[in-house]
Amino acid sequence: MRHIFIGLACISLALGAAACSGNAESSEDTSSDDDALTSGSRSGFAECTGFGWTNSITDWKGVRGSYIRSGLSLAAGHDMTTLRTSENPSERNEGAPAYSRTIDNHVDTGRIILGVDNPAIDPVIGFRDASLTEFKGIYWTLSQQKGISGKIRGICLMKGAEADGSPAQNSKPFMLSRVGL
Repeated sequence: MRHIFIGLACISLALGAAACSGNAESSEDTSSDDDALTSGSRSGFAECTGFGWTNSITDWKGVRGSYIRSGLSLAAGHDMTTLRTSENPSERNEGAPAYSRTIDNHVDTGRIILGVDNPAIDPVIGFRDASLTEFKGIYWTLSQQKGISGKIRGICLMKGAEADGSPAQNSKPFMLSRVGL
């Protein structure tokens, strides 16, 4: 059913980062999300292990950091294995911080759009070029895991659309885990 909404997600991403991202926050904000921190919830996906997951994503505070694909799934061809974002979404970066990620052992850079709860398409992560004009792909954000510091420890994702806008084929959930502090 999510593939039906890919067109809407692409339109949302095309309208601008601010419309898709959460409230502007300081890049150093490490406040905690009490619901996520006190929840003993599992992600609901075998590939995304551990406790403390929430599928209601209202902000991306604490996303700044490095992540690596982990859990039970290996990267399929043309899929992300690492992600690094140097800032949280803020007014300064127009709600779309810079990122670098690894796909098929090649580095890709640009700006990441971190979408929050949306009844039409659910939360998404979109990848764009540095000027926010070129679409590079979209991932459904299935769940988010935060630590007691308020930093995101894990992100459960599923590829939604390829760089050309076509639906991802045979996509399966996977987990990105924070590397380091």
